[in-house]
Amino acid sequence: MERVKSLTFSLNPIEDKIYGNDANELVKKVAKMFKPGCSILDLGCGNGKDSIYLARSDFDVTPVSISNKSIEDLEELTKKEKLKIKPIKVDVKKPDELSILGNYDVIISMNLLQLLYKDYLDHLIHWMKSHTNPDGYNVIKTFTDIECKKEDGASYKIPIIKGSELNLTGRYWDWFREQYHEGWGNWESHKEEKENHRHYLISLIAKNKRPLQLEYSPSKPK
Repeated sequence: MERVKSLTFSLNPIEDKIYGNDANELVKKVAKMFKPGCSILDLGCGNGKDSIYLARSDFDVTPVSISNKSIEDLEELTKKEKLKIKPIKVDVKKPDELSILGNYDVIISMNLLQLLYKDYLDHLIHWMKSHTNPDGYNVIKTFTDIECKKEDGASYKIPIIKGSELNLTGRYWDWFREQYHEGWGNWESHKEEKENHRHYLISLIAKNKRPLQLEYSPSKPK
């Protein structure tokens, strides 16, 4: 029997409509790899769908978001269902706010990195690696500036970070990469879009096999 429990909930109807309320498939996959009770940090948790899925699967989850609404909604659901969730408001672009967080067995980042400028990206990934416990994991999914495809064959470009700037294989050269994948995602639509589209996605599951943690000093990006 599958240990991970199903997810049916609604927090923010607007975000549910845009992003859906079912956990990311990558999160569902890695949840089967981890021991119950391990600590998981969900960076940029959005409407909290991944955090709730993981908490219902017996993990100790810390979702962080810059959104007051997301934090309030998660706190309400946590009380109602008595979940192991500790929502915290954090702007991941600010090193002094990241400093209030601790070390974790797993750090996940779903569709966050593409929203950051390269300087902030450099700092955040360095922070993620330095705050992951030995034998812990970083789990990342993001998309790049490669033109989105529409079902009618048209395409359009969005102004986000380039895949070459992400360079996840280079950034995690000293970790054991259990999975790295680049390719087109599933067809999807947002808001009032009549046509489906899909993004070019990059995903990574990397294990911290380094004997010593990197040092991290919270200095501001240039």
